[in-house]
Amino acid sequence: RLDLVDEGTAVNFDSVRAVFTYRDLPWVGSFKSSDERLNDIWKIAAHTQHLTMQGFVFEGAKRDRLIWYGDIHPQTMTTLHVFGAPQVLRDTLGLAARETWPLPKWMNGMPNYSLWWLMSVGDLYRYTGNVDDLKEQHQYIKGLMAQLEKYVGENGCAAFENPFLDWPTADNRPALDAGTHAMFVMTFERVAELA
Repeated sequence: RLDLVDEGTAVNFDSVRAVFTYRDLPWVGSFKSSDERLNDIWKIAAHTQHLTMQGFVFEGAKRDRLIWYGDIHPQTMTTLHVFGAPQVLRDTLGLAARETWPLPKWMNGMPNYSLWWLMSVGDLYRYTGNVDDLKEQHQYIKGLMAQLEKYVGENGCAAFENPFLDWPTADNRPALDAGTHAMFVMTFERVAELA
């Protein structure tokens, strides 16, 4: 998109080149209800997720085009239920995550996003039962869990100094602390399953 902000200006193009990247993945899941509008919403959402699976699973086919591990959980669930467990998802949760955010870094620089990543790895295992994926992640998960344990207080409450859940709660510290504690509980339970 190109916006010309000054009146009376123009841009002439000699040519325009576009590149379309598409993974030919089978759609193994489907959704059908008696509500056609809901069916259309599902199709558009699944198609959008398909478009985000390029080199890795990106957030926003038309916007960010980055791997946001805070958004990876719903993307993981959608991918697993619509496309199965394609290699692109396993690469995004695997090598790309570990190499981009080596410990002691947090995923995308946000500790809560590391919790989401752990839950997504747990969901991948729940769906596939693939122990090889877990073996590949084992040392990283161990190191991340040791890092996370330091944020659980003597009273059992877990909190980060600078938590982030999502924009609507960004200025609501009680909600951030409660949500972060809940994420710790869900994540630690999920990792216990993996162990």
